[in-house]
Amino acid sequence: MFQNYLKIALRSLLRQKLYSAINIIGLAVGVAACLAILLYVKDELSFDTHHVKSERIIRAIYEPRYGGKSERILSTPSALAPVMRRSVPEVENAVRIYSYGAFLVSNGVKTFEEKQACYGDSTLFEVFTLPMLAGNPRTALGRPQTVVITRSMAMKYFGTIEVLGKSLRLGSTKWYEITGVIEDIPRTSHLQYSIFASFTSVTHYATQEMWDSANFLTYILLRPQASIDAVQKKIPDIIKRNISADYGEASLSVSFEPLKSIYLESEFVTPGQPKGSIYQVYGLIMLAVLLLLSACVNYTNLATARSQKRAREVGVRKTVGARGVDISVQFFAETTLLALVALVLGLLLLELVLPIFSTIIAKPLSISLLSTPVLVGFCTVIWGAITLLAGSYPAFYMASVRPDAMLKNGVRLQGSAKTARKILVVGQFAVSIVLVSGTLILREQLSFVQTKDLGLNAAQVLVFSIDDRLTAERLSALKSEIMRSPGVINSSPVEQPPTSMSNGYAVMNDGIPSNQRPVVTAIRTDRDILQTLGIKLLVGTSLPNVAAGDSTSYFVLNKAMAATLGWKPEEAVGKPFNLSNRVGRVVGVMQDFHHESLHSAITPMIFYHSLNDQPSYMLVKIAPENIQTTLAALSDVWRKVIPHRAFEYSFLDKDFEALYTSEQVLAKVVSIFAILAIGIGCLGLFALTAFTAEQRTKEIGIRKVLGASVASIIALLSKDFLKLVGVAILLATPLAYWAAGKWLQDFAYRVDLSWWVFASAGLAAVVIAFMTVAGQAWRAAQANPATSLRSE
Repeated sequence: MFQNYLKIALRSLLRQKLYSAINIIGLAVGVAACLAILLYVKDELSFDTHHVKSERIIRAIYEPRYGGKSERILSTPSALAPVMRRSVPEVENAVRIYSYGAFLVSNGVKTFEEKQACYGDSTLFEVFTLPMLAGNPRTALGRPQTVVITRSMAMKYFGTIEVLGKSLRLGSTKWYEITGVIEDIPRTSHLQYSIFASFTSVTHYATQEMWDSANFLTYILLRPQASIDAVQKKIPDIIKRNISADYGEASLSVSFEPLKSIYLESEFVTPGQPKGSIYQVYGLIMLAVLLLLSACVNYTNLATARSQKRAREVGVRKTVGARGVDISVQFFAETTLLALVALVLGLLLLELVLPIFSTIIAKPLSISLLSTPVLVGFCTVIWGAITLLAGSYPAFYMASVRPDAMLKNGVRLQGSAKTARKILVVGQFAVSIVLVSGTLILREQLSFVQTKDLGLNAAQVLVFSIDDRLTAERLSALKSEIMRSPGVINSSPVEQPPTSMSNGYAVMNDGIPSNQRPVVTAIRTDRDILQTLGIKLLVGTSLPNVAAGDSTSYFVLNKAMAATLGWKPEEAVGKPFNLSNRVGRVVGVMQDFHHESLHSAITPMIFYHSLNDQPSYMLVKIAPENIQTTLAALSDVWRKVIPHRAFEYSFLDKDFEALYTSEQVLAKVVSIFAILAIGIGCLGLFALTAFTAEQRTKEIGIRKVLGASVASIIALLSKDFLKLVGVAILLATPLAYWAAGKWLQDFAYRVDLSWWVFASAGLAAVVIAFMTVAGQAWRAAQANPATSLRSE
């Protein structure tokens, strides 16, 4: 019986070559697109799952409260980890990670600037799964001046992983013994470090448990069966027992987030670490489903539309005893066969395009991942879904029609069948219009963030790391030589560059209660910072040069900082100011500027000058002409003044662009699949138009004989389909408007939703649909009427 079903199915598919090809191509494209998205989603969901104890690892969030407002900070006090390890029974272990910027690393011959370096507690390997190739994980970071490096770092500096006992210099003076080599950190980890120095090397933090300095990432390993809620309930008591009364026990708290949720769901974006979005994942899953549904719609529409061609076949089979279930099984067999062919072709197509797709999304996806049980399961589910979604309606519809009606008149599509077909076409184009609208809005927002006035000029600003003691000692000479270099307009040392300005300092002015002190971002720099970054000074002066022995600190506030303290800009100049015990006065107020992505609103910001703090970066503004000559001159300065440092830099405007990497990838992905959705929809429209023209051949012939023009016949065949596209526009526009509004809410600064975006998407759908329909209609209109009327 089954063999018979297959034979009939194969014959039917071969007899209708054009429509079978259209169905197979549409389904294959839908399958390839669906699997490509699922591979991407699987990769996103796999972040941080490689740790054996990932289900039990949580990250601490510090929550100080100032002025009645609670602030959530990723950096936590150094005391938190050891106190929780001792005081909370549910805590099995804890580890602190301290990273303050790039490390200058040298083996005595090669010197590089390594941005992915940090200090870590000796418990690092007990909490995280970091396979060690050499060394003892329990003792590797137990002593001061020890370091564990990845396989890549070992090969980079020594050409071998046999490096135990060898040394690396971190900074300009201190040498660290290599006590371990680990495998490279997987790409699917939110922690992307390649060098781990022992936390005990930072003696001023390692030997004290402080609560007033929050500079550390804290990860907690819970005991089996312990919960975050159980730990959270212990926090108030820990705060009460460990924080001094004058600080105020109600002025801070700690919360936690699961390790596996950090990449996709955390509100914090750490520079240099990967970050995804769970909402983007949900959206892509929905997109994969819609693309597959759109391909299934083509099959359903064509199978239903062409049912009249097989009416007598089905009628004869019913007359000789076939039951309704037999007819349904027959049509399901055909759909199953076609779906299998489409699945195989879809996999082949995916293998061809996946390298291109991987390049676009910057993820090394591979078709070999399909060998994993999860993705094999995906393929099986997709095959079954196509069979059920595409085959159900035609199978049950044909099984329900009476055989006498089939043999007399064939199948005449009833109102419900015609309505269902129209609904499916409307749904296809509604999806396409939503995706096109989304693409336009994504690109408009990206254009907005790239062209918006940030309050500073990041063009031709170079960012150099200068974070070591020897460079700090030669800072004055370094800046002098830089300023003498051809093509250099200005330069300024800074504690942190824009895009990474995140230091938190308490404003401790007289009159502000200790539990209401605002915590703000403050950056140590010099008098030329405003000119280097092109920031407008509203009132007062820039930072002065500080003479040797001058213990006074000088401050330039941004407009938002002055407003926070209730000062107008002109009132702020000359005011005494205390920034975390850096005492001095305000000398100027500058215009607000963006130092984060436009996801965040402008916050209070301070530039200050003090001899007690050393900068970690140098910003150099250069002329746009002869950039290579300028870079060569700066390279000579490096070799002359700080030969121990590698000449490595980044462009500040490129660093700002990198803040929107996720949005750029999303825009590309949505654009690609919007095109595919339109293509799949047009493929189905093409087939339906061809079938309609075939069914109305004689009508068209008679109209031509009676004098109908080609244009009128094209209009005749096109209007019904264009009406459906019009309905799709009416349905899709409010949905696209709502979805775009939800996405834009993630930006503090965003474009307005303009009517022309949705009008453009609708017009594009109409034009594409008309061109698809008109092509077939023109072909039918051009046919010789004598051919179609000959039998009459």
